[in-house]
Amino acid sequence: MQRPHRGFILPLLVILLAVTAVAIFATLLQSEPTQTRRERITTTALAQAKAALLAYAAAKPLTDISPTLVANDYLPWALPCPDLGTSLAGEGYAAGVCGSANVASLGRLPWRSLRTDVLRDGDNECLWYAVSGTHKSAPFSSLTMINEDTPALLQMVDAQGNVAGAAGTDVIAVVFAPGAVLPSQSQTIDPTKNTGICGGNLTAANYLDSFASATGMVNNASLSGSAFNVSTLIQAAAAGQFDDHLITITRNEIQAAVSRRADFVEQPAQPAGVKPRMQEVAETLAQCLVANAATGFPRAADLGSGSRWQDFSGLGYPPASGFSGRFPASWANGNCPTLTGSVSMNALYNHWKDHFFYALSGGFASAPGGCSGGNCVTVNGGATQYAAIVIFSGVRLSTQTRADATLGDVRQYLEGRNASNYPDLAGNGNYQSATAVSSGFNDVLICIPANLSAPFKC
Repeated sequence: MQRPHRGFILPLLVILLAVTAVAIFATLLQSEPTQTRRERITTTALAQAKAALLAYAAAKPLTDISPTLVANDYLPWALPCPDLGTSLAGEGYAAGVCGSANVASLGRLPWRSLRTDVLRDGDNECLWYAVSGTHKSAPFSSLTMINEDTPALLQMVDAQGNVAGAAGTDVIAVVFAPGAVLPSQSQTIDPTKNTGICGGNLTAANYLDSFASATGMVNNASLSGSAFNVSTLIQAAAAGQFDDHLITITRNEIQAAVSRRADFVEQPAQPAGVKPRMQEVAETLAQCLVANAATGFPRAADLGSGSRWQDFSGLGYPPASGFSGRFPASWANGNCPTLTGSVSMNALYNHWKDHFFYALSGGFASAPGGCSGGNCVTVNGGATQYAAIVIFSGVRLSTQTRADATLGDVRQYLEGRNASNYPDLAGNGNYQSATAVSSGFNDVLICIPANLSAPFKC
């Protein structure tokens, strides 16, 4: 009797099992309630959009890589404009400019700019997206700094009208799943916009809804049209003529994504051979001070108060008032070609200039300068005296609060003696450094030797 061909039996069994598994899975999908399936698809799409936006903000290049890139391409924390149907590249791409500077913007999610597939909710509608005017990539004005401390201009309320988080400071972006079309909404195609894939039009009120909260009507299709104004949006359970689902992105979430980059800011366990870009910016400022020492060091700028949008441009104090403060931005941008000649470095400095501080020695208050009789700054109680110190304050610690109202409080930026020395009336303070940053201290100091040789991390 002929023996069975065992070599064919195993593949046949595998195919049979696979077909059976597919059939079972299809049956399970068919048995899943329609509403449950829609919610699952919506939740997944919103999560994918959020992950893509966080990756977009965190993955910006920090060094000059292309002459075609402009300043906003190098800014962590900056998010793309929505798809307004106007991009010459086509549908799914972020608009090159969305509205006026510092005004929130609303449109469809720019899925192609985020390098995802088209993302739709459980009702097969493409996702929508709102971004704070202080965090959108274009346009921004010279008054705007986009960094970890920049207050957002979106706030969320619930059905009772309660504000989620700190009003007007936390929510940077919102992604919406519009849900099913309501009787009052029209999805007539607008032939003037790029909507061939998602269909319909780009009138937000035809997709996003209003809700009567306990404290008043909130309209998710309407944002403030004024610079620096906070727009209120609502997150509530679907009911009646409201079926928006949404997900938010906060400042802390973007900070968590960006501040883990060892090539951006120093980490507690910094990888060998990786110099953080913000340390390079501080070193560049110190090198420019040395290069211009023959004409005298500038005075520190004042700390500022009440507005994060100021330039910290002043050359600061009268000679008798103190020698420490913020690094004078007008001096940096006017006397440092290494800084201004690099698109990425210039962008990072001018958007993080509130994080850069400066302590000048009393002995270098006027050119040519020199240390004698204890008239120069020191570090960690050492005997070595320095002409000046440039300090990068690092990202915000858990014990610090940075906002308009705390801009003039040096303790919200610097730690230990670097804060307590302010304003260093004699210019001979004993400053503080550490071999590595930690959860309680992350100031980075760049010291300029008294003989004006090369600055170094001290």
